[in-house]
Amino acid sequence: GIMMKLQLKKYGGAGYSVVLKELVPRLSKKEVITSEHIDLMINKNPRRLLEWWVPPPTPEVPKYYLTCSICSKKFEPIMGEYFSKYNIVYCGTKCLRKHRKLGFKPLEETK
Repeated sequence: GIMMKLQLKKYGGAGYSVVLKELVPRLSKKEVITSEHIDLMINKNPRRLLEWWVPPPTPEVPKYYLTCSICSKKFEPIMGEYFSKYNIVYCGTKCLRKHRKLGFKPLEETK
């Protein structure tokens, strides 16, 4: 079995494949284990262990929208496509440029 991180293939160990590559052939050679036992050990028991599990339903993505402080347009916030600074939200680079051209005046003066 795998007891430490060092035994995983990622870290240079034999990994879980050692069961199939070494353990099963050794047991088969000595006739300690039959093909039915191998099938039970590798296929049936793990399936039986996990057959109760049902993947959870995918959660709905909440749709919330922000309102641009410059053009008052509502938009879905997608990371990297909108900008915000302090309490000002820009829907894109056009509104950011527009506010910059106005000298970043307070919003009450720009409207």
